[in-house]
Amino acid sequence: MVVVTKTFPVEDIQSLYDLGVRDFGENRIEELELKAPVLPKDVRWHFLGQIQGKKIRRICQYAHVIHSLDSLEHAQKFAHALQDLKRDLTFFLQVNLEKERDDRGGVGVNEIPDFLLNS
Repeated sequence: MVVVTKTFPVEDIQSLYDLGVRDFGENRIEELELKAPVLPKDVRWHFLGQIQGKKIRRICQYAHVIHSLDSLEHAQKFAHALQDLKRDLTFFLQVNLEKERDDRGGVGVNEIPDFLLNS
């Protein structure tokens, strides 16, 4: 279970932590940067939101799991940032199942093999 804590204060997250919850999700790096440093170190942070390439290094400093990896370009930026920071993350690939909709994020179904070979 991942408790999504966007817009909720640290005090609420601490209460859930005290009840045994360890996995929390944020979709904005700005909130994650405020909350992660003041909560216990064994919290596992899940980044759920749309990824902006210029914020990848910041995301890597706090997140443990990325739920929205949506491009090879971002995968390569994550790889470089994680190598520099000497960290590992778990990733979920966002797949776009709607061929006719280019405005949706995600890797196209036909692009998955190439993505996996080159990421």
